[in-house]
Amino acid sequence: MLKVVKKEKKVKKVKKRKKNIIKKGKKQLKIRRKKNNIYIIMAYSFGVPNIVVWIQHILSGLLLLYIGYIGVTTGNISKLMSLLLVIFGVLAATYHAHLWYYNSKKKKR
Repeated sequence: MLKVVKKEKKVKKVKKRKKNIIKKGKKQLKIRRKKNNIYIIMAYSFGVPNIVVWIQHILSGLLLLYIGYIGVTTGNISKLMSLLLVIFGVLAATYHAHLWYYNSKKKKR
């Protein structure tokens, strides 16, 4: 004789995930888990908004770019150091402008 056994469907329980917070010095790192990816979001000290930090970094990058440009045109600094300042200035300014743009788009969603 054959026995027919019905399998019960397992009901998945939805668990609320708690946000993990790691304290390191003055900065708190919040870890959000989304499937297999882990996103780390920084909260700056003393409640400083992200945009203020990014603007400061962008301005610092532009200052490096300006100092490097002046060094190349006047010749007061060696050419290699001037070019390095220009490169680091452009990289810093564009990277932090990218972070600002990416996070502003992310918040709108």
